[in-house]
Amino acid sequence: MLEIVKEDFQTQDSDLQSIKTFKKSIYYSVANKDDRENVLRWFENDEKLFSSAITIDSILYVNFGFNTKAWENDFKNALLPY
Repeated sequence: MLEIVKEDFQTQDSDLQSIKTFKKSIYYSVANKDDRENVLRWFENDEKLFSSAITIDSILYVNFGFNTKAWENDFKNALLPY
């Protein structure tokens, strides 16, 4: 039998903790229209979007430049749970 465990991980990045903070963030301002709409829709389905595992019907591509601050600081260190 599979036991379902509630997670309580909360992202350290305050810009990704809610729709409200995402809309005020640099992530929102640099995302294209389609990406913003997708993230907002995903937040509506899961208010802890970046604190949870998600399942979506399409492939999510995340692309970072080589050795960029976005990868090293924003994504790898703040969003990936270790």
